[in-house]
Amino acid sequence: MADWEVWRQDDDGQRSLVAVYPDRVHALACVLVYQAGQGLEVDPAKPGYEVLGPPLPAVVTNRDLYLRLLALGEHLTASARALLDYLCALWAVSQPLAVDEELDGDLFAAMLTAAAAANPARPCPSWSVDDFTVDGPFIGYRDFAKVIGTQVVDLLAFRQSPPGPYAALGVDAPPRLDGGRATIPLWCNFDAATFLECAAAGSFGGWNVVDGRRVAESGEGRARDDVVPLPPITWGDVAAFLEYGQSYE
Repeated sequence: MADWEVWRQDDDGQRSLVAVYPDRVHALACVLVYQAGQGLEVDPAKPGYEVLGPPLPAVVTNRDLYLRLLALGEHLTASARALLDYLCALWAVSQPLAVDEELDGDLFAAMLTAAAAANPARPCPSWSVDDFTVDGPFIGYRDFAKVIGTQVVDLLAFRQSPPGPYAALGVDAPPRLDGGRATIPLWCNFDAATFLECAAAGSFGGWNVVDGRRVAESGEGRARDDVVPLPPITWGDVAAFLEYGQSYE
């Protein structure tokens, strides 16, 4: 089995081996956790972290992504990471990638994986009053940030006004102070594992009835979603992924 090494280059030019992983996605996730923890921003002119190993990608199809997120969801359930903490950590690990217009499957999966380990960022106090309105389809990192901000404020509001025992059937988020939100108000998924599974199934597909999470829709005779190569993933796609996470059933 091939290994992927994570190396760090210090300001004085010295390089040191940080960790070795049997999986490229987890090696990339390690880098994002370190960068988020140190408050690093991507600057090509400055030393940083590097992942060395075979260049073959690990997450090529929507099926690859879906299965990884099922496993990640199980890990989040076992570690009892709340969805609010997960999204705040996702906000932290996403920031070094803000300069990238697109993510490949490995880097997208690595970002989602890193959010399971990184320390949650403190929500911005202004988020409760910021106008997160998005005009038209999600485009760019700015819209992604508006979606994260909206969802974090929603979950904080749900702490004050719990949605009740039937929340999984769908409930609207409490009204925002300014009324401007990036996502639809409907919430169905309140734990990180369900959020990620629904986000993957709704945005990219790749599920199969053998996974035990979904069934074929009545009358369609479909036992699985089609397996297709993942396209380059834009920040608009990531924003839509998160909206599916809160509301897809």
